[in-house]
Amino acid sequence: MDLQIDVCNDIDEKEWNSVVYNSKHGSIFHTFEWVDVLEKEFGRKILIGAWLNGKLVGVFPCIIGSKDKPTKHIRSFRLGFDYGGPVSIVDDRQIVMELVLKFEEIAKKEALKATIATTLDFNFATEFEALGYTKELGATFIVDLKKSVDELWSNLDRSARKNVRKALNNDFCIRSAKNRIEIEKYYEIFVETAKRAGFSPDSRSKNFYYNIWDNFHEKGLANIFIAELNNETVSDLCVLLYKKTITAFCSGTLNKYLSLQPNSLLFWHVIEWGHKNGFEYFDLAGADLPDLYRFKKKWGSNLTNYYIFTKTYPSLSYRLLTSYYKFRRSLHKIKKRIIKK
Repeated sequence: MDLQIDVCNDIDEKEWNSVVYNSKHGSIFHTFEWVDVLEKEFGRKILIGAWLNGKLVGVFPCIIGSKDKPTKHIRSFRLGFDYGGPVSIVDDRQIVMELVLKFEEIAKKEALKATIATTLDFNFATEFEALGYTKELGATFIVDLKKSVDELWSNLDRSARKNVRKALNNDFCIRSAKNRIEIEKYYEIFVETAKRAGFSPDSRSKNFYYNIWDNFHEKGLANIFIAELNNETVSDLCVLLYKKTITAFCSGTLNKYLSLQPNSLLFWHVIEWGHKNGFEYFDLAGADLPDLYRFKKKWGSNLTNYYIFTKTYPSLSYRLLTSYYKFRRSLHKIKKRIIKK
């Protein structure tokens, strides 16, 4: 067996995506398009490939860098609720492990920290722990869209059905975004939602969502569902579409319309739409935070875990930088308390 592992940043997009599509564990987050979106927003891409007898059979997408810190963090991925890790079209553990070892080689030379968020049924946890990685569980909820619409409805939590009915009584109009410029309103709602949820809207720029539109929407790999009331966009939900899976990527609602439950209506609309259009699963994408857990549990979904592996390469510079940022965070909290007084 002639197995070669190497970095292949200049690889043909179609060749890379063919492996992702034909591998059992390949997801939209492994695609060339997704890595391109991340590189423009977060750091430099590193594409690792595995060739068996001259044919590309395995891929491992990564990003190295950090948006707001000089520390070098290599990721695959979990910059939100996305997951990456190595995938292969050949059922051979050696191929996957050789990809991981190449990742390790790069991380030791170029990074101070590594994060690998794996696909949902990744079964190499023991090997990762042997390499010194710390393991924790991430969580998501997945709706089985193969069930009938009646069964999908009856599987909803009582409160979810109540909220959908409430939204229906308010005569929302649900449609799909048609024009690129609609990202402007989408981002406005994202910023308002982020502030309400207590995280910085600077975590993703407006260009990040424009890049998702350019890379995915034009290829039928993404959709933005919009809830309108009196011709005003009040809530939206961006979904990614790949193979038989819909992934809820980011949703938001204007504060003054929260009580009318447009977001609940959007989630139910996607469930109906996905079933009608032949999708088999709706990944609600992340349930680690208590509020997200409670909301996503309502949709007749099954809780599914995945692994997040992390490792630090404790050089002196890394320890100094870590201490520096801890000091900055403490100083920022003190300033906020002083200002409040």
